[in-house]
Amino acid sequence: MDQEKWIRTWNRWFQRTCETAAGVGAAARCGAAKAGKAAENALSYTRGRVAIADKRAEVNLQLRRIGEMVYATHTGDPTDSAEMQKALEAVDALKAEISAQERALQAIRGVSVCPACGHVNPSDHVFCSNCGQSLTR
Repeated sequence: MDQEKWIRTWNRWFQRTCETAAGVGAAARCGAAKAGKAAENALSYTRGRVAIADKRAEVNLQLRRIGEMVYATHTGDPTDSAEMQKALEAVDALKAEISAQERALQAIRGVSVCPACGHVNPSDHVFCSNCGQSLTR
C-alpha cells in the first residue's frame, strides 16, 4: 500500500512540475514577444528620428537657397519668382512630411501632442487634458 501511495504522490508531483514548466514556457514566450515588439518599436522610432533629421537638413538647405535668392534680388540680380515659389513649396512639403513623421513617432511612444498648446496626452485621449482642444486630425 505504501508503494501505491508513493506512486500517486510522485504522479501528483510530476503533474504539478509539468504544469509549472508549461506555465514558465508560456511566460517566457510572452516575455520574448513583448521584448521583440519593444525592440521593433525602438528600431522604428530610431529610423523615424533619422528620417526627421534628414528632412530638417533638407529644409535648412532650401531655406538657405531661398535666402540666397532674396539677397540676390536685394543686390540687383532678381530671382525668377517661379523658382522662388518652387523652393518655398518644397519647404512646405518637407515640413508637412516632418509633421506626419512626428505624429507617427508619437503613436509609437503612445502619446498625442496637442496642436494648440503642445501638451503631451495619452494616445487614447480625444481631447487635450490641458486646454480641451480636439486631438483628432
